[in-house]
Parts: sequence; C-alpha cells; structure tokens
Amino acid sequence: MLRKWLIAVAAFAMASGAAEAAAKETITIATMAPSQSAWGRIFNRWKDNVTKDTNGEVELSFLWGGSGGDEKAMVGNMRSRKIDGAAITAIGLSLIHQDVLVFNLPGLFRNWSKLDTVRQSETAYFEGKFENEGFILLGFGDVGAIKLLSIDLQVKTPGDLNGRKANVFPDDAITTKFFLTTPGVTQTGAGFGELASFLQSKATSVIAVPPYAAEQMQWSNYITHINTMTVGFSIGAMVMTSAKFRGLSDSQKEAVRKHGAQAASEVNSEVRRLDGQAFARMKTSKIPYEPTPDEVGEWRQVFQKTRQALRGATFSAPVFDRISGKAG
Repeated sequence: MLRKWLIAVAAFAMASGAAEAAAKETITIATMAPSQSAWGRIFNRWKDNVTKDTNGEVELSFLWGGSGGDEKAMVGNMRSRKIDGAAITAIGLSLIHQDVLVFNLPGLFRNWSKLDTVRQSETAYFEGKFENEGFILLGFGDVGAIKLLSIDLQVKTPGDLNGRKANVFPDDAITTKFFLTTPGVTQTGAGFGELASFLQSKATSVIAVPPYAAEQMQWSNYITHINTMTVGFSIGAMVMTSAKFRGLSDSQKEAVRKHGAQAASEVNSEVRRLDGQAFARMKTSKIPYEPTPDEVGEWRQVFQKTRQALRGATFSAPVFDRISGKAG
C-alpha cells in the first residue's frame, strides 16, 4: 500500500513539474546593442524585473550585438516567429510601418523635449498601426542626437560633401534622400556590422550617427572630424509579436508591458545623457566645427528639401503634415 502511495506521489510531482515547465515562457528578443552598453544594462534589468514579477514563469532572452542578424533580418524573423521581439532603430521599425520614420526627419525637431511632446501625442496612433501589422509596440527608446562625423574632412557646408563617400544604412530612406539632396555625394551601403571596416579602409568617409552609438559600435575609432550641428534625432523602440504576446496570461502581459515601458523610459534618459557625454568627448578628441548662422541656413535648406521629397513618397502626406505641424 505504501509503495502504491509513493508511486502516486512521485507521479503527481512529475506531472506538476512538467506542467510548471510547460507553463514557462521564453521571449527571445534581438538587438544590435552590445550587452555592456547602456541599452544592454537596462534591458537586463527589464529581464530581471519580468522574471521576478512572474515568479520565473516568463524569461526574456536577448540576442546581443547583432547576433540575431541585422534589423531587416530581425523583422523578418519576427514575422516568421523565429524570434519574439526586437529592440530596433527607426530603420527597423519602418519595415513594420514606414510612417514611424517621420520622427527621424532632419531638422524637424528643435530639441528632445519637442520630440517627446509630439511623439507622446502620436503614440496611440502608432500602437494601432503596429497592432494592425501583428506587433505590440512596448515603448519608444532613443538612440541619440545625430551629428555629421567624417574622416580627414571638415564638413562645414553641404558643398563640402561634393565628391565624398557617405554611408547610408540599408533600408534607411531618410539618409538616402538626405545625401541624394546633397549634390556630388557617392553613397556606400555598409550595415551596422560592416561599417567599422568601411571606415577603417576609408571606403566611406562620412557618417550621420549619434556620438554614443558611434562609440559603442567602435566607429568613432576612425573618425577625425565632427560637425557640432544636430542633424536630427535617432529613435527606436522595443516591439514584440502580437502572437507571442497573446499567448501570455493577463498577469504576464502586464509584467512585460509595464517593465518594457519602464525600460524605454530609462533608455531615453540614460542614452541622452551618455550621448551628450560622448559628444563632449568627441569635441576634444576629434576636430570639431561649429557652423556659422549662414552655414546653418544652408543645411536647413537641405533638410527642408529632404523632408519635402519624402512627403507623400516615403510617408503618407496626412501623417507627415500632422506631425510636421505639431513639430512647429
């Protein structure tokens, strides 16, 4: 009798353990961010908080530093359900819903505060658009303030780019149009993982990226000059497939959403601080140039031409007009 009871208890324990193991959900999230970057530290806190709040029922598993492919591959892998989510820049986000790129437009926002105000007013709209595409927008997280960085060249005016090679990341519609609007530029197409070698060999000599991102990806090792003008603001977001999200319990969804939004907020404040520090370092380690008011005016003409060329082509005109109007 005792033997039968022990067998029954053991069977129950095994069944309970199997049910517990089956209930555990792993959410695989890809990112280009290195694990030791500010993004990495914040995402790891996101992971720990979700694990704690769900009593270990949900675990976030990150593919760091582009090990999950470039952003186009990440979006494709989410659509095919090979991964469950990604932390991506506006370039990747635009492969889900292209109008989100409007926040990256050159010269549109005067400062981060203005971007925050406008983006907050548009968040519900973009959440709906992403949901229509099968994705949950967990929170916007920024990349930094874009500067023009160059090798053996001081870029003072748009004319200084004539005859130069400038890099455009694959699927980056805005930078493509920006450099097309600047006469005489030859565009190179290195991806995030390839750009360092392009800069080292001088296969490209001009990039438009935030200083902190340039440091974290080691692109800044090859840069010699920096134009101190802000071209625009680079944004990103954390997204998750709706299919994976729907498979979670209500309490698990709440934990993922709550801590995802918290992580996005932390990314925004921390990355802006670190990007400002990286910019300050570059102004001492590189050769900086502060454009004159007349030179800034020349750049603003290029920015305006770039934005108008994208209106109704890359962006739907109503969305472009609405957000541009709010940006003032």
